[in-house]
Amino acid sequence: RFDVALHPAKTDESPLIKGGVDITWRHPGTEPVLRVPMHLYLNAFSGPTTPFLKRMGDAFRSPTEAGKKHYGGCTLLSIERNVDGEWIGIKEKFRVQDTLGFLDIRDRPLLPGETLVLRIKFESRLPTVFARCGSEGTFHMAGQWYPKIGVYLPGEGWRARQFDAYGEFFADFGVYDARISVPAGYEVASTGERFAKSGSGKQPRITEYHAE
Repeated sequence: RFDVALHPAKTDESPLIKGGVDITWRHPGTEPVLRVPMHLYLNAFSGPTTPFLKRMGDAFRSPTEAGKKHYGGCTLLSIERNVDGEWIGIKEKFRVQDTLGFLDIRDRPLLPGETLVLRIKFESRLPTVFARCGSEGTFHMAGQWYPKIGVYLPGEGWRARQFDAYGEFFADFGVYDARISVPAGYEVASTGERFAKSGSGKQPRITEYHAE
């Protein structure tokens, strides 16, 4: 479940998507889970030397195009885990390597059939429009803009790889609810079914979507 707001850039800085996501994930395997990988796809656009942009430069286009005006990235501000009804901060157990982050839960492993419940606050910055993502003026194309848990395959374990110019997104099925706030004058287009919209005049526009 997402609750986010778009903050368009007022200077040469990149536009900001700021908000939170509640993630509920049920362990489908037969072995305890000790760490949880999360995709931070926007980190692929954090600078000209990222593995993704270097590979793009080798085969497709100049990596500096993604940062023509500003680069992008995704930063997790806080991570909480619900344990027996109590929210416990575990941000210090999260480590980032390029477009992947790893959450260490060895102190309380997730057993087969158990459910992991996380509450995450994050900020995502959009690069200049590049490779199906980014912003230009008042146009914002937010692709893969949120922290997304990897895919766990029973019998194999986690399937979560760094985002590469020759790869593609591999995600699990799930149920999504999103509440998106944008400034007056902006319109939101999204996958899923829109079931609520509010705001008029100079008020922010709030749109809610559901998908499964």
